[in-house]
Amino acid sequence: MGIVKGMQSTGPFMIVLVIAIIVSFAISSSAAPDPSQALIYGIFGTSLTAMAMLSLAGIVLSIDAFGPIADNAGGIVEMTHMGEENRKITDEIDAAGNTTKAITKGFAIASAGLAALAMIQAFQFEAAEYFNQVFDYSLTNPTVIVGLLVGGLIPFYITGQLIAAVSRTASILVDEIRRQFKSDPGILTGKSKPDYAKCVDIATVASIKELWKPASIAVAAPIVLGVLLGPTAVAGLLMGAVVTGIFLAFHLVNTGGAWDNAKKLIEMKGEKGTEEHKVAVVGDIIGDPYKDTAGPALNTVIKLLNTVAIVFVSAFVTIIVI
Repeated sequence: MGIVKGMQSTGPFMIVLVIAIIVSFAISSSAAPDPSQALIYGIFGTSLTAMAMLSLAGIVLSIDAFGPIADNAGGIVEMTHMGEENRKITDEIDAAGNTTKAITKGFAIASAGLAALAMIQAFQFEAAEYFNQVFDYSLTNPTVIVGLLVGGLIPFYITGQLIAAVSRTASILVDEIRRQFKSDPGILTGKSKPDYAKCVDIATVASIKELWKPASIAVAAPIVLGVLLGPTAVAGLLMGAVVTGIFLAFHLVNTGGAWDNAKKLIEMKGEKGTEEHKVAVVGDIIGDPYKDTAGPALNTVIKLLNTVAIVFVSAFVTIIVI
């Protein structure tokens, strides 16, 4: 049901986003002094909408920080053996933190989507401005279709890379923990302290090493497609990445949060250790990279694709014209 709820949650999100785009575009375009400038004014209006959502960054960040703080508090209570009563209290707070994190990540995804739409328009204007040439971005242009398909693939491929990276890093950590337990049995009895620094070092180094693949794809994709097929294909790539990326990100965040809270709900009912709890633990293990790794990372991917495309737009146009 976690996947189902995560997919269904994208519906209201899409409706709100569409309304925001239509209303901002309509109000701004109607303020244009000349009908020929209505498009520019409308795009400016959608850009202001994105800026308005970004202006809430301070509030969003402060609310988002509540979740990790509550989660760490629960971990401290469990590691220090403060009792089930205290753990129940922190679990309730942690469940509320997961909910607030899902809401704040929704704001981040929406602002990233609106900003990306404005950047796509900026990319098209930059391409036309450099060589005083209007490019065909319609769906009858096959290069646009190719770009849409490639752009739609990128968020899914990067999501797979990130989730696999979390799994590989976790496996390395498990091996290190087993090694420490085997080499020093006193850790299990509390007589010896584990080597925390080693685990932190492994996690840090492994996570950085695993990032180069998805980062390379996000940087190289618009450059390669622009060099081969020109700015029309890049515009299609950006649009495809935005459409699939924002909905996939929202789905991942909400699905992961639902799985995490399902486990906590079962534990709060006193059903820890049951078959239902074991299944919920598996869901929580999968949900963590969903809501904490892949989902938030797609915001950066969408923005990075647009930024790289705008920076290299002159090179794309030059190659096509030559």
